[in-house]
Amino acid sequence: MELRHLRYFITIADTGSFTEAANRLYTVQPSLSRQIKDLESYVGTPLLVRGHRQVSLTEAGKVFLDESRLVLAQCERAVERARQVAKGAAAQFVAGFDYGLEHKYLARVSSIVQQASQVDLVVRSLPAPTLLDEVLAGKIDVAFVPPRPDMYGFNFRILGHSPLIAAMHRDHPLAQQAQLSATELINQPIVSATAEFGPALHQASVEFGHRNGVNLTLSHQAETLTMAISLVQSVKHVALLPYYSRHLFPSNIITVELAGNVPQVPYAMVWQANNHCEAINTMLQQFAAE
Repeated sequence: MELRHLRYFITIADTGSFTEAANRLYTVQPSLSRQIKDLESYVGTPLLVRGHRQVSLTEAGKVFLDESRLVLAQCERAVERARQVAKGAAAQFVAGFDYGLEHKYLARVSSIVQQASQVDLVVRSLPAPTLLDEVLAGKIDVAFVPPRPDMYGFNFRILGHSPLIAAMHRDHPLAQQAQLSATELINQPIVSATAEFGPALHQASVEFGHRNGVNLTLSHQAETLTMAISLVQSVKHVALLPYYSRHLFPSNIITVELAGNVPQVPYAMVWQANNHCEAINTMLQQFAAE
C-alpha cells in the first residue's frame, strides 16, 4: 500500500463517484478501479459499495477513511516541517485555545514548548469545533477545548470542569445580585452558544433550565465569545458562559454566579492520536501531577 492509494480512496469517498474522482486525479477510471481493488485486497475487506450511479462506504471503509485522512495529514505536516528546516526556518508547535483557556494554560504551554523542543510556538484562539477539526487535520498540535461526544481520531485528557456563570451588562437589573436562580431567568432573553460551534456549552445552557425545572428562552445564539459579549453589550441580554471565559470580559460586563443545580463544562487537552512529540509528552507528565 502506498500513499497514492489513500489519496485515491479519499477522493472517491469525497466525490461518491469513480468517474468524478478520476477527473479530479487526472487519471482514467479503469486504472483507478484497479488501484482501489489492490487497496481492498491489501486491507483484506471491501471498503466501497459500488452502486449504479453512486459509490458509498462500507462500515470498514468509514473507519479506514478517518484513518487515511490522519495519515495523509501527518505526512503533509512532516513534509512541511522538513521544508521549513531545509530553508532555515524554525519548526513550529501550534497550540489552540478555546476562548478563555489561554489565561489558564498559555504561559505553561509556552514554557514547556521552549524547554522541550527547539521550535517556535504559534497560538490560535478559535471556536472549539474549529480547533478540533484542525487538530484532526494536523494543522494544530494540541488544543485546549471542551471535548465533543465524538472524539474518534483524538487522544485527550480531561483537565477540569468549569461551572456556568451569567454574564450581563453592569446596567442590567440583575447585575447587583450575588446569585441567580434558573427561575429568575425564566423571562430573560438568554444568549447561548450555538449547538454547532459550542456544543458542550449549548448543552450545559439547556441543561441548566431542565435541571432546575424551568424552560429558559435561548433567544440569541452566538458562534464566538466575541459575538456573545457584543450581544450582551448591545441588547443587554444575559449570556450563559463558562467560568474560565470571565477573564476576557470588558469592564462593563458583570458576572454573577448561578444557584441551584449548575452544569459543569468540561475542558480537555486534545491532540492527534498519532502525534507523540516531546512537548506533548511533557505536558501530559506535568498535567498528570495536578
